[in-house]
Amino acid sequence: MSFVIYLIKIKNHKMKIRVLAMLVGIIISTSAICQDYIYLNNGDRIEAVVTEQTKTAVIYQMFGNSQEGIKLVNKTDIKMIAFSNGKIENFGNEVDFKVKSKEDFTKNLFAYHLADLLINNFTISYERILNSGKVGLQIPFSVGYEGDYEELGDFQNKYYTGLYLNFYPTGQGKWRFFLGPGIRVGQGHIEEYYYDYNTGNDYYKNEDAFYFKFHLNNGVIFSPIDELSIAASVSLGVRYVDSDLLDNKMRTTGAASFNMIYRF
Repeated sequence: MSFVIYLIKIKNHKMKIRVLAMLVGIIISTSAICQDYIYLNNGDRIEAVVTEQTKTAVIYQMFGNSQEGIKLVNKTDIKMIAFSNGKIENFGNEVDFKVKSKEDFTKNLFAYHLADLLINNFTISYERILNSGKVGLQIPFSVGYEGDYEELGDFQNKYYTGLYLNFYPTGQGKWRFFLGPGIRVGQGHIEEYYYDYNTGNDYYKNEDAFYFKFHLNNGVIFSPIDELSIAASVSLGVRYVDSDLLDNKMRTTGAASFNMIYRF
């Protein structure tokens, strides 16, 4: 009231304008000081006046629009609040958009062995990554089919299964190296060519035989997206075939593989 009387007594018109301008500036600055900012996890910012906080929520009014009434936001949706008095309150709910950690990758891998098609095999496998992320147990299953390819010794796979133990020294990630032993057991088909010097005739002997393989795998896996990986590996080991048709039942063997992997 006294300020209004003082303003009336001022006879200089320009002085009145200056005093009113100062008054408006003070009101605006005071209003701005009372403004709080609520920052949400989704990136939104609410210009508000916080009136109360409960254990689970923050109660506020929209700044500059008191007609909207009281509003509420869950604390789990809030990243932080910047209060008008300069205080900052963090709620620890910030969503982490960083690169996925090595522990976040899914632990189930279903693979289709593309390179095996070149040697007349249809091969799939399932691998389970253990909780540490550094060890995987892989079970392959393969079925052979007729084609032009034959291994040395005229031996073709009919079917096999087995167990591989894969070690991941650096754990899981977009790029990872693995190595480890593996065994295969299955049945193959042998077709041997013979020439009879007594009769001058040649002929073939055919037989299905059990076989066993032990080998060491070395490879690398790349995951361009979470659900899809590409793997390339080579292996070296020994193979035993239980058949008298072969001159050497046990021999050195090697293989290369290129796989498409679905992670889930």
